[in-house]
Amino acid sequence: MRERVIIYVFRVRRRVNLWYTVFIPSLLRRTLNKSRTTKGFIMTTTRKPSVIVKCETCGIAFKRKQSKLSEHNFCSRACIRKEQHRKGEVKHCEICNKSFYKEPSKAEGRFCSKKCAGVYHSQHFRNGLERACDGCGKMFYIYPSQQKRNKRFCSRKCQGETRSVVCSICGITFLRKTSQLQGVEHPCCGMRCIAELQRRRMTGEGSPTWKGGLVTVPCEACGAELQRETNQLQRGRSFCNMICKGVWMARNLTGEAHPRWQGGGIEYYGPNWLAQRRAARERDKHRCRHCRITEKKLDRELDVHHIQPFRTFGYIPDQNDHYLAANTLSNLISLCPTCHRLAEHAHIPMQLGLC
Repeated sequence: MRERVIIYVFRVRRRVNLWYTVFIPSLLRRTLNKSRTTKGFIMTTTRKPSVIVKCETCGIAFKRKQSKLSEHNFCSRACIRKEQHRKGEVKHCEICNKSFYKEPSKAEGRFCSKKCAGVYHSQHFRNGLERACDGCGKMFYIYPSQQKRNKRFCSRKCQGETRSVVCSICGITFLRKTSQLQGVEHPCCGMRCIAELQRRRMTGEGSPTWKGGLVTVPCEACGAELQRETNQLQRGRSFCNMICKGVWMARNLTGEAHPRWQGGGIEYYGPNWLAQRRAARERDKHRCRHCRITEKKLDRELDVHHIQPFRTFGYIPDQNDHYLAANTLSNLISLCPTCHRLAEHAHIPMQLGLC
């Protein structure tokens, strides 16, 4: 029995790795395994012998590797085709009565060709229709399954034919496949012409987002006529500029018309207001509790601010005494005019030890 031995040799000087495959007897293999040196080593692999089998079709004996053995062994592809043909059957066409061979791997055969199958379908399935080919003009039959795909050509040859077409933008004559012209109303020769066509069709009334174009509306302040888009009118009122907008807001968003109106200013804070105001300034030593500026530097008296707004107490003159709770020293704080404005708009937190 011969065995295949792969000998690996390493050359130190040239630094080259070499593999040698040789067939040696098993006796020599044992000798080589014992004589291992630093110059190389030996790997042995045993090759399985081939087996002689007989072809099931022609009966010829041939060699076959053990890894390729199967239940049915054949010597060539021709013998495989003969075996398949032998297992098949001969049938007769239902249209032309011609005999034909049906292989066992194929579905149930009833017709000898696609032409006979088409004749059968045209006779038994009347849901189809006939139409003219867009390529050659010949009438052909469309089956019900082909109607969903909108078949327009009688064959692939007609579908692949080219036509000379005139560009709808620049007027240049160019070639296009018949299938590429399907459903195209305005053919174009290139991307520039396609972009120009879209620019013409997608502007004005041709745009899908067209809402009527410019609309003439009057300015809410001065009454001048303005041109505005329909989407601009959805934002609200129209003005010529910011000056007209400011004039309109000064007229219509002041006093009770303002959305943040809280009743206006209060002129009377109760009978004890002046005394409590003086006491709060003296308590704070005439300094602003926020920026620590004095009345001497301001050259005026400090403002006294209600931490909780006076209007929230619901004081009504000559009807209740709610001003007493509103004007307590714990609810009053001395501020300069600048800090007072910040406190009125809640820009100075009162909970940070200012009171």
